[in-house]
Amino acid sequence: MNDIQEVLSRLQAKGWTVAAIADDLGLKRVTVARWKIGVHYPANPSIAKQALKQLDARKRIPKRKRYKQRRSS
Repeated sequence: MNDIQEVLSRLQAKGWTVAAIADDLGLKRVTVARWKIGVHYPANPSIAKQALKQLDARKRIPKRKRYKQRRSS
């Protein structure tokens, strides 16, 4: 397990979902999921690890469910 996977595991143990992590980092959910399982790694792991550690330091954890905003027709 690499550093990114360890921080992701710690975040999920606190109640963060992959979707919430991706949303706060401005990434797609599938990207964070690939980091988690080790299929793909960030291009600059030190920046990604720093951003994940900032999420880990937060006191407030986002709600479990995230909904996409619907387009108004």
